[in-house]
Amino acid sequence: MPSGRYPEDQYLTPDAELFEHAALAVMRDAKAGLNGLPGWLKGRVLKTPVRIFDINGTLLFLDYEVAKGRDTFGYVRTAASQIVGSPVIAIELGRRSWDFDAAVKRLTPRVKKAYPGATVSKPSEVRRVAKMNCAIRRSRPTRNSRR
Repeated sequence: MPSGRYPEDQYLTPDAELFEHAALAVMRDAKAGLNGLPGWLKGRVLKTPVRIFDINGTLLFLDYEVAKGRDTFGYVRTAASQIVGSPVIAIELGRRSWDFDAAVKRLTPRVKKAYPGATVSKPSEVRRVAKMNCAIRRSRPTRNSRR
């Protein structure tokens, strides 16, 4: 469940706008000649991103693949929420070593076997990013902050 501190869904950036940010980041960085990126101009940013959710169920990141045919050049991670700040927060070079779809395909039968009779919903990728916020809230005041 999303936090009640601020209405997260009011700060979500539309997918189409995030796609444009990802495409512009690829063009900008590849044209600038950043190490490993000039080859990306041969490919294109795929329109269907991997959607990554926070542990509270709120959309957190959209990862856009940059590819040409079967060749993956890398990924552009965009922040779904304007609260994060910059819409493009990371560029990842190369193909990923971990395949979410393959993991789901391999693990779904194991989950069904472990929990017979249960309904197995469609999985979604989740990242644990809220831990740092909890640590900050729990921090103790210093001697100087009490004055």
